[in-house]
Amino acid sequence: MFDARGLLQFCWLRYQRRTGSIFLDGLVGGMFLAALLDTDDKCDSKELIGVFFYIGMAHFCSLVLVDLADYSQEAAGADGVETRLERLVQGALPYLLHLVRLFQFPLLAALSYFVLRIQFGGAAWTHDKTEKAESQELMMYCEANTVHIGVITVAFQLVYGLLILATWTVLWAVDRGDDGLERAEERAWREADARQAGTLLGHVKEFLLVVGMQSFFDEQVSGTFLALALALPHSSCNIHVTEWFLVAGVISTLTLVTNQLREEVEQLAMLDGIINKVEHRRITFLKLSAVC
Repeated sequence: MFDARGLLQFCWLRYQRRTGSIFLDGLVGGMFLAALLDTDDKCDSKELIGVFFYIGMAHFCSLVLVDLADYSQEAAGADGVETRLERLVQGALPYLLHLVRLFQFPLLAALSYFVLRIQFGGAAWTHDKTEKAESQELMMYCEANTVHIGVITVAFQLVYGLLILATWTVLWAVDRGDDGLERAEERAWREADARQAGTLLGHVKEFLLVVGMQSFFDEQVSGTFLALALALPHSSCNIHVTEWFLVAGVISTLTLVTNQLREEVEQLAMLDGIINKVEHRRITFLKLSAVC
């Protein structure tokens, strides 16, 4: 029988452990750069540009609070003695991080609304200044790159969120109450991996798993690539390098998302100290997906 209450409780506990920003770094960088480079004639929807700016600031605040939380834990453990003020700071920071996250969800909803309004606004919106100038009716203009940033961000964030929910649901569904059966499954897949280790397939698999652990692109550099490719029009560079910036940034972002999901699965799988067959297959799939 499906236990909806149990699933909701499981997801709620998992959500409480996630205190970082809901947005992806490279996409936020592109939106924030677009907001900083905005001019009066670049986009008639100043509300959309405002959402870009506030998303960038909220993401920045979240990163700062995460760093403060890590630093407070290191500082508290440096002398082996926790003072009352240190306990107070460590207790308050998670609530502040969740408060920032609660502010980010309406921003994502607002971004989705403005993007959909422009994309499906019919003849009222155009990406061509000449078309707006020659039109006999009132038309609104917004640069194509500006709208594309919003579209890509909304798409990535929705897919990322659905993947997280799907991961939680699958791990909740496969978590059995019988620890003995799970231990038997763990022994079985470990023995199968040990038998495969000396074969050609085992060596290829091990190579792919090691290669997929990290992106080929530096995270900060690829984030800059993606921000520039999204914020600047392709006509800004006559050697067409921005297209390659976009490819590198998207690949790095996909690798980051896949690795974050893998870490989430590994953490949840190890809550009971046992990794069953389904959990092991999901972890392996995510590791191999990072290579692709």
